[in-house]
Order: sequence, then C-alpha cells, then structure tokens
Amino acid sequence: MAAQVAEHENNLQSISEVSALYDEYFASIRDDLEEFNDKSLIFVAGVIAFFRLIDRSNSEMMSTISDAFKIGADAFWRSAQRLHELEVVDIYEKEIVKISDQVLSTYLSTLQLFGNARSTLGLCWSASSQLSVTGLLTH
Repeated sequence: MAAQVAEHENNLQSISEVSALYDEYFASIRDDLEEFNDKSLIFVAGVIAFFRLIDRSNSEMMSTISDAFKIGADAFWRSAQRLHELEVVDIYEKEIVKISDQVLSTYLSTLQLFGNARSTLGLCWSASSQLSVTGLLTH
C-alpha cells in the first residue's frame, strides 16, 4: 500500500503519515460511496466493520443492530447488497455479510465514525502523544 502511494505521489514523504496512506489508498472506494450521496452506505459499511460478520438469519443480532443503530433489517440489507455490488463487502449464501479485507474494514470504521480519516487519526495521534507525555511527567 505504501509503495503504491509513494509511486503515485512520486515522493517518499507521502508515506510519512499513516492516515494519509489510508485516504490515498482507499480514495476510489470512498469516492464511490460518496458519489451515490447515500449516507446509509458508509453507515452500514461501518456497522459491518464493527461486527466483522453479520448473519441475516441470526434474529438476535439483527434485532441488536436494528435497536442500537436505528436501521431496519430491510434497509440494512439493501445497503449491504449495494455495497456488495460495489465490491466493498462480500455476501455469502445471501445470509452473511462481511468485509474481507481487514485494513479496509478499519478504514471504513474510521470513515463512518469520524469522517475524514486523516484529520481524525491525526487528532487521535496528537491526543495519544499528549497523554503519554503527561503520564511521563506525572510519574
């Protein structure tokens, strides 16, 4: 992934920030999802990433998703089917959906929860660094 970004940018500095790598590498997927102007696609992708695997026949799981995320099963599966058509998720036996690529799953979770991965990951890194420094100073 890093090599592709560095080659595309023609600059090794382009790989110094991990969140920028994710944004660049998955730009086409993000653009595809945003192009449809359907926020439920990114939302459902984030839910799938969170659970890693969702089984349509598991009524307890579907009820939990419906209650927690305020999305009906039919709407969820329509979005999951669209994500499958876009090759973002895999659907097996029309019952089970998952994101096959763990890195893509992490990226989609971040995108769904925080929006722009670059600014969010930078903020988390900054907060994490400050916490570490503060922790060292108080001990």
